[in-house]
Amino acid sequence: MELSRREYNNLKEISKNTSKKEFKKLVKRIKNNKVKINITRTVFVDMDNTIAENTTCRDIKYYKGLYLNKRPIRIVIDAIEYLYSRSEIVIISKALGGNSGRLEKLRWIEKNMSLPKNTKCIFLTEQEPATKKADIIKEYCKKNHIDIKDVLLIDDNKKTLQACDKKGIPVKYPQQVICDYQEQNSYY
Repeated sequence: MELSRREYNNLKEISKNTSKKEFKKLVKRIKNNKVKINITRTVFVDMDNTIAENTTCRDIKYYKGLYLNKRPIRIVIDAIEYLYSRSEIVIISKALGGNSGRLEKLRWIEKNMSLPKNTKCIFLTEQEPATKKADIIKEYCKKNHIDIKDVLLIDDNKKTLQACDKKGIPVKYPQQVICDYQEQNSYY
């Protein structure tokens, strides 16, 4: 098995925080392909129907409480927080209602997720199509000197995922993240 420089550095960092015995067990599991090493640097996460239940129809108008009262999809949130705990999380979502809608979404995130205070949020306007996320992600990567292969978009919208995939952005449905989470936890 050959490791890239990044994989080697990740293992080196992990080894500092674990006992020798635990580290040897981890290396053995890696050799047997029973564990995946997460080297995703930045994870872009959609909100509606990805981490927040969305029971509204498509052509809804903003009203106070529209976002704040949505139920969290706890299994997806737990999976993201577990699998990508060392990655930068960027919430990328459409927000109706201008500043009021954006503030509600921010309050929802603070209430339902254990993310660092400096977590970035990118909100699309009502007029922007969800497929614009691909361009926003590419621009974010360019501005922050991030290799596009080191990011991931988690979204429930098929058109958005296809648009991102066409531009070389790795993508996953929330269900795939849940499966990864369950697979990782089944070894412990």
